[in-house]
Amino acid sequence: MTSNPKKVLYISSSVGLGHVTRDYRLSKLLGANVTWVSAGRAVEYLKKKNQRIHEASYMQRDIGNEFSKAIKGCKLSINPFNAIGIYKALKHNANVLSNYINVDDYDLLIGDEPWEFLMSRIETPRQSVLITDLTKFEPLGLISSLFIDRINRWVINGFMKFTMRFNISLWSSDPRFINVGQLLTHDIDKSPSLEGNENYIIINIGGTDAALRKGLEIARELKGSGEEVMLIGGSNFLPDPLNLLMKAKAVITLAGYSSLVEIGTMKKRAIILAIDNHFEHEENAKVFANRPGYRVLRCSEARAPIINRLLKEIIDEELKPPSIKDASVEIASTINKRFLRATS
Repeated sequence: MTSNPKKVLYISSSVGLGHVTRDYRLSKLLGANVTWVSAGRAVEYLKKKNQRIHEASYMQRDIGNEFSKAIKGCKLSINPFNAIGIYKALKHNANVLSNYINVDDYDLLIGDEPWEFLMSRIETPRQSVLITDLTKFEPLGLISSLFIDRINRWVINGFMKFTMRFNISLWSSDPRFINVGQLLTHDIDKSPSLEGNENYIIINIGGTDAALRKGLEIARELKGSGEEVMLIGGSNFLPDPLNLLMKAKAVITLAGYSSLVEIGTMKKRAIILAIDNHFEHEENAKVFANRPGYRVLRCSEARAPIINRLLKEIIDEELKPPSIKDASVEIASTINKRFLRATS
């Protein structure tokens, strides 16, 4: 008798591309038929990977785009206007999920920081898994500072409704979650050897356009000084940038979780730019700070003369990346054993 793969509904946050790229890798390790819910560029990524996408995804608003509106000049500033914009987009998406998603059609729900789902009218099923790299927020500005305790209560209450919860953070652990390591991205384990570095620099602005102007500015000035530079991310995102990253002599990158997991895993020298007032960026960047082969800068302070000097420093240093544990197989195995054993 043949086995029947079970059906998984995978809700992946549309804030940047870091969530969907790590979720895609995890999904390939599951013994299941996966249907995706996301929005914006995350959906474009999934389409390029020939994934099954739920119709609700095409009705949702891109939360990454809304969040980017709060970042000006590489500084995050939450004010009443952009806070309302983010809330309205999340509420719209929550209503879409409530009206178009039936979790009973699936054997398992997986959510990667699924804020819209937490705001929806859908009851979290018992067959559910949560993926997150943070378990609480720190103040992001005056508005969130006033409500941070209430926001964190809402977050943890929503997260705790999931039966199985994985915290894959680079910098924190939480006893209420399974803390086993990190999730890598794309098909990183199938990529070519790390050998054969070439003489170019990658500037990775992440999955949104929040740092596009800064990236273009740095690229223009580095090219003017004779460097070969490639800018990736934002509207120039690649469905699989790993080959380019692996061959680069150095990387200039924002301090998003997945971007840092990539450079740490691939052992690439890097200059890390943390968005000002962005607590996740700041905490992620601290993991690489004061390590040979890495430099951390506030994104707003990044200028070509500084970048040039730091590049020369890190190229000559013996690289010492932080410890990053690829827990992808372990997480997938745990999910498969608990929820996805095939039936005959």
